[in-house]
Amino acid sequence: MLLCSLRSTTVCALTYHRINAGQAIFPGLDVDIFREQMTWLKRRCRILHPDEFSDSLDAPRSTVPRVLVTFDDGYRDFLEVAYPILHELKIPALLFLPTAFIGANDLIWTDALTAAMTVCGERSGRLPVSRDVSMQLNSPVERRRFVQRANTELKKLPDRERREALGQLLAELRVEAPQRAVDRQMLDWNEVRALMPLTTIGGHSHQHPILAGLSPDEQRSDLTISTQLLRRELGSSPRYFAYPNGTQRDFTPTTQQILRELGYELAFSTIAGLNGGMSDRFSLLRQPTGCRTVNDFAWLVHGLTSG
Repeated sequence: MLLCSLRSTTVCALTYHRINAGQAIFPGLDVDIFREQMTWLKRRCRILHPDEFSDSLDAPRSTVPRVLVTFDDGYRDFLEVAYPILHELKIPALLFLPTAFIGANDLIWTDALTAAMTVCGERSGRLPVSRDVSMQLNSPVERRRFVQRANTELKKLPDRERREALGQLLAELRVEAPQRAVDRQMLDWNEVRALMPLTTIGGHSHQHPILAGLSPDEQRSDLTISTQLLRRELGSSPRYFAYPNGTQRDFTPTTQQILRELGYELAFSTIAGLNGGMSDRFSLLRQPTGCRTVNDFAWLVHGLTSG
């Protein structure tokens, strides 16, 4: 009862990306942990359809947690691994798509280095911004650390500089086309349409840039293209959006205004926390979902920590 009394007026949005079954090149949440989390939600919470989220922010006090399940990026493992569990438990989800990658044999730029590491023959690599720092690439652990640090540095660059720095880094690693190193990672439009009876589709930009690193005109162009593609392929205008990367510095008031003008009603960040009636509808909070135990997950849904 303590958890419910402390957090009974708030709404939780959960963020998922990849759900992995067995060995996988790309990091993601284990499928068994995901099933445990969804089963707990089904038993203990009121799971929201995306169209209920906004009204739920202003709803009267409830002792049952209100939760929205969201996925970013449109990976194929949503269809192959996550969706069967959601369908079995009748849990609706909100899936945010970066439209340039749907139906394309290409990788979101944050995945490019991970794929490159599978074919890279170099024993060391220089970081893309801290050029005087060279890291060893002799083991899977060392390669994962390199990818994490490199992508962290790349995210801080303006979009054009980021693309140039990534291209230079891949050239130094002697990897020309990292997408060829892995199977198709992204959904195609037919697969997206097949998910729609239980899945609401939202926008996640076109090229998956850090939007704050674009000029206002570049932001408008990317977001307009994405919105038009979603409308063309799915037959209706998207109402919900998730900012790529999604930290406070990754979007601006200009970004928010463009989304309003394009007809979006809600926009989600990846800033951790719960939402309530006073929440900015274009800077909504979402909780991460890397918990390894159901108890930790329960604390997270309630916006508390077990420590």
